[in-house]
Amino acid sequence: MEDTRTAPRIDLLAGGFFLVWAAIGWVSYAGNAALRASLSARADPGPALVPLIVLVLLSLGGGALLAKGLWRATRPGVSAAEGPAAEGLPPAAAHLLPLGFAAMLGALAFTLPFTGFLPAAILFCLFWLWALSSGGHSAAGWALRLLAAGVIGGGIYLVFAVLLRVPLPG
Repeated sequence: MEDTRTAPRIDLLAGGFFLVWAAIGWVSYAGNAALRASLSARADPGPALVPLIVLVLLSLGGGALLAKGLWRATRPGVSAAEGPAAEGLPPAAAHLLPLGFAAMLGALAFTLPFTGFLPAAILFCLFWLWALSSGGHSAAGWALRLLAAGVIGGGIYLVFAVLLRVPLPG
């Protein structure tokens, strides 16, 4: 059977990554007195509860990953590159899709005021359905992608703009 454990250095890096974001969140939370005051103002904990829950979970998860990586890296006779990931971090090309997704989210946020929510959301979904699918370039494949993008964008619009009455651009 194949060993699917990550290398300790991956656990260390992932734990550190989550702990850095948790630290940024804790600093932001600590610096927002109005948000903190809403936690105990009434029987309803107010808007402070969700960030507090997320920060606690992010801190615990990052700490657990970091502790797991430290424990595995410091065991006697074990190298920091143990396991199938002994060659180290994945190649840089493995990060192209996540980086492209982040860049497209930034572009989406920029274009929303100009195009409105629905067209931008459908184009965003259509692009990623094309980029992540292996359906080829047939007309039926594109029609199916367009239908799926319309359903996803329209469904999000229905839930937020119509049902929850969240004001969306356009």
